[in-house]
Amino acid sequence: MSIGPSQSGAPPQIGPYLCRGLLALGGESAVWTSETAQGWLAINIARRPEASDALERSAEFLRQNPHPHLPRLLDAGIYASSLSWFATDFVEGRSLDQWVAGRNPTWPARIGVALELVDVLAHLHRHGRVHGDLKPGNVIVDENDHITLFDLGGGEAGTVQVTPGFAAPELLAGAAPTVKSDVWALGASLHAAFAGEPSLDTHDPVALMGRTGRLVPLPLSAWCCDVPDGLDALLLEMQRTDPRGRPSLDAVGQRLAAMLDREPRRAPFAQRATRVALRLALAEAQAGPLSVNLYGAFGSGRKALIEDLRVAVRHDPCATEVQSVLEANALLSRQSRKIPVWITDDPQQAEQRAEAWRASGTASLVVVWSTWPVTLPGNHRSLAVEPWTSADVATLARALNRRTPRPWETAQSCLGLPRRILKALDLPLEASRLPADAQRVLDELRGRPGWTPTTTLQRALDLGNVALIDALETLVAEGLATFGPWSRSAAAVDTPDA
Repeated sequence: MSIGPSQSGAPPQIGPYLCRGLLALGGESAVWTSETAQGWLAINIARRPEASDALERSAEFLRQNPHPHLPRLLDAGIYASSLSWFATDFVEGRSLDQWVAGRNPTWPARIGVALELVDVLAHLHRHGRVHGDLKPGNVIVDENDHITLFDLGGGEAGTVQVTPGFAAPELLAGAAPTVKSDVWALGASLHAAFAGEPSLDTHDPVALMGRTGRLVPLPLSAWCCDVPDGLDALLLEMQRTDPRGRPSLDAVGQRLAAMLDREPRRAPFAQRATRVALRLALAEAQAGPLSVNLYGAFGSGRKALIEDLRVAVRHDPCATEVQSVLEANALLSRQSRKIPVWITDDPQQAEQRAEAWRASGTASLVVVWSTWPVTLPGNHRSLAVEPWTSADVATLARALNRRTPRPWETAQSCLGLPRRILKALDLPLEASRLPADAQRVLDELRGRPGWTPTTTLQRALDLGNVALIDALETLVAEGLATFGPWSRSAAAVDTPDA
């Protein structure tokens, strides 16, 4: 609902136009609606004399460089001797993020809108104008799914107003807006609109401005389970910390166009809190040696989270993954600005690396993923793998057209384990080789119809209690076995392909 003139103290009339309602209010200008015989107009008014020059430049740009996805300039003038204003067509529609949330458009429709946004940004750049403050609220999508960019930006270093979460790291550091900073903002805007959440946490803008240069954004697939192949990587590349690593707008347009005919792929999904914790650890490790233990049951998504961390390392200009001691030593001997990141599932190997780098005070990160908690020397973090929630189950089922009337029951009965939830939704899974102990327990259970006491399994297989429970948890996570009506018994699930 628009705000009336009496509510805001705005002038009742600008030139020949009577102001009816407030559309947008920024630090430098306000946008009002006005009804005329030719239809509704949008009136942009400078809020203070110092903002008038920028508003006049915007009006002149629209006059000289019209574009299908920019508003059409209709009139311009001066109000109260010092405040510039100009009038354009009024565009009926919703902001980019509201359009996605309200319409839930198909991926081809979303990609089409993104391509139009690339086109109009390229138009600005060709004519020597950089936006500087692009965000979803600046983009209106009409009923025919076409966009209009109604804010031209165009601020200069020290004067541009940036929006946390949509401003490139160099803008937060005080640099002038550039074509590359617009690419960053475009990637962040598309992510926020498609995911419904920004790629960086904007709940604490002060903290964000301090760490955004070291924090790799989350991929779109942390929110969307049916992302077109290649879109995750493209948005992350557009939001690289180093402007030199970002693609050009032409390359962005070409890669988006290639996605129009691609089938969505099921990407790693959810578990955002754990992903953020791993990225924060990566940022913290720049200041000194840090070790992290990511632990969770078989089927809890550890491998997907580790692969997500590897993607973050590849996009971090201050880190690189090393596979051997020789590689790590070579990196350190060169005094590279990149820190070594060692990722392993071997606790002993992780402990040796963590101890060596702790003793030398080397800025570094050691990550070991395991079933049970492992404590490493020095500055250490333990991260339990975050389970899937009922909201995650509902999102996945809705996106992939699977029926699940009670998502919370599915999440609870599957212990929040992704592999088990995917099986419950009858989704195909890549084969995952069972650990040796788990395979031995499964073979023993299949040879014993009905419930088998765990003490019997221990004697038959010569397994310790911890090893047996670990194997049984693996089988339960895979849906291959179940615990019995009393706590110390188990049975194989009677399915032909188990």
